[in-house]
Amino acid sequence: QWIYDEYYPKYTYDYGQDGEFNTVLGILQTQGDNGWRSVFEMPIDVKFEFTDGTETTVVVQNDVIFQTFNFEFTKEISSVTIDPDNWILKNVIPGDLELSVDENILGNHLVFYPNPVNNILNVSAKEMISSVSISNVLGQVIYHLDEDVFEAAIEMSRYAKGTYFVKIRVGDDTVTKKIIKE
Repeated sequence: QWIYDEYYPKYTYDYGQDGEFNTVLGILQTQGDNGWRSVFEMPIDVKFEFTDGTETTVVVQNDVIFQTFNFEFTKEISSVTIDPDNWILKNVIPGDLELSVDENILGNHLVFYPNPVNNILNVSAKEMISSVSISNVLGQVIYHLDEDVFEAAIEMSRYAKGTYFVKIRVGDDTVTKKIIKE
């Protein structure tokens, strides 16, 4: 698509893995400049290298600005490379999402980023999120979303700098995470 359009995709990615080697990969795609297209839709090769010296390459279809992909491996990952053969004209920044994979709810693959947050806190899950609430350190609820969604982008710029607690309900599971607002 960028052959015909201006600019190029920029990828920021991170991954998390629990003790059972369930893995979530988050990819955030933006453009290198402000073009008219919000996302370049394309398959992306992702190479996983493991601590035992083996590797595997999978292809994911990137078609939205932020996506999470779930994998079940049987060993620990040592590194991840996006587009290892350099087929895509791109800019890749590893590890800047500060992706959090909650091991207590990993079956639902709950992901939130960034933490610390400045403007937008992104929350996504493999299963439906039924509610999200944010409380300050006094326990006062300052934000509440009570609708079924797979992802939520929460505007945090209006809140003061400090510590907050995000309570997320997915299915029968509830997770509370501490976040820092900068």
